[in-house]
Amino acid sequence: MEHDIINIFHLFFIFVFFTSVFSYAIYSIKQLVRNFNFQFVKKVYCQALNFWKLMTRKDYISFEKYEVWRFCVEF
Repeated sequence: MEHDIINIFHLFFIFVFFTSVFSYAIYSIKQLVRNFNFQFVKKVYCQALNFWKLMTRKDYISFEKYEVWRFCVEF
């Protein structure tokens, strides 16, 4: 009887170990995806802001004249 209880505890600890490893892997993957999305959005947003800095006056006038800014909402 005592060996059965020890085996049950042993199996329980093995189950808890594998469950914790699996949950940690899922948590790490979620954090990496969230961090990647944040970095990606940050780079795209910075590139959109740099687009305005690199414009010449001629480009800006045509930009305003043809109202291109309405179509740049997705930047």
